[in-house]
Amino acid sequence: PGNDVIHVLVRNAALRDASGAVISQLGFVQDITPMRTLEADARIKDELNRQIIASSPDCTKVLDLQGRVVQMTAQGCRLVEVDDFDQVRLSDWSTWWPEDGAQLAREAVDGAREGKSARFVAYGTTFKGTPKWWDTMVTPICDAQGQAVMLLAVSRDITSLHEQQEEIQRFNTVLEQRVRERTDELAEAKERIALALRDAQTIYNQAPCGYHSVDASGVFVLMNRTELDWLGYEREDVVGRLTFRDIFAPSDIETSEDRLQRLMNDGKLEPIEVSMRRRDGSTFLALLNSTAVFDRQGRFVRSNSTVIDITERKAAENALAAQRNFLQAITNSVPVQLAFFDRDLICRFANASYARWVSGDTARLVDR
Repeated sequence: PGNDVIHVLVRNAALRDASGAVISQLGFVQDITPMRTLEADARIKDELNRQIIASSPDCTKVLDLQGRVVQMTAQGCRLVEVDDFDQVRLSDWSTWWPEDGAQLAREAVDGAREGKSARFVAYGTTFKGTPKWWDTMVTPICDAQGQAVMLLAVSRDITSLHEQQEEIQRFNTVLEQRVRERTDELAEAKERIALALRDAQTIYNQAPCGYHSVDASGVFVLMNRTELDWLGYEREDVVGRLTFRDIFAPSDIETSEDRLQRLMNDGKLEPIEVSMRRRDGSTFLALLNSTAVFDRQGRFVRSNSTVIDITERKAAENALAAQRNFLQAITNSVPVQLAFFDRDLICRFANASYARWVSGDTARLVDR
């Protein structure tokens, strides 16, 4: 009914009389449609598995429990460069590998025989000598009781990947070497810079003149050891604490404030003589020369000032002036004309008598 197709199994048995003659047939009919359906499904699955294995890009092999090759796909033959599978049928698979790979292959077969899957990566050559790297997986094929009856070995050709990894490793090695070399160079450069900075700091601190820097508010941000010693301070007493107003004489503060404003605008000032106060209250004369430091945006950062102690020079100038005045007073009382001219005929000295003689005064004649 319904035109359904079923599969049946028919068996006949003859019925005989007392003389052995067949008098009838006894027939048995069994519906085996479910069994045929299962067989068809199994054939489809087997064919599907066969097609999947055959289409695999890997070298797929079936091994017996002793590790001998009993089957291999056509793709597998191409990968290991075997022209005829019969040439390697039932060969020991571990002999396909060099020594290290052979040991890994034997261990994988032993593990799969006990129902364990194993994987290893090893180098091996094809049957025509082509060097290759293989990523291999060995798994057991078990029966209904879970016992391994065959082994499936799938080897993937990873030669290109391995070569890329080796190239990356070589590149990383070279890069690491260059990084180490560059790090060493930077360390050496850093040491040289540190040494140069120490030398510069030593020169700065041990210079025969004073150095200091102030910010826009006049607060000291730098001062060398020489100037600190002149003033009688330690660095921590001055930097970030005192301003130029604390070490300049009161008579010079207003002028110094005006100079700081001009320095921030113009960047450089003419030298000026100032009176500087030591920590103990005593003073000394100094020649101050300042320049400005600006950032990239042109904003004032600090001053750079050079301080020269001119106390001895001033004392010498005063002594020389006193001696000149004394000499001038003596020669002015002499009733003869006295004058001194250098090689360029510039008058360097003249007494009052000579000045009257030339109808002038001494101040107008000297240095003329």
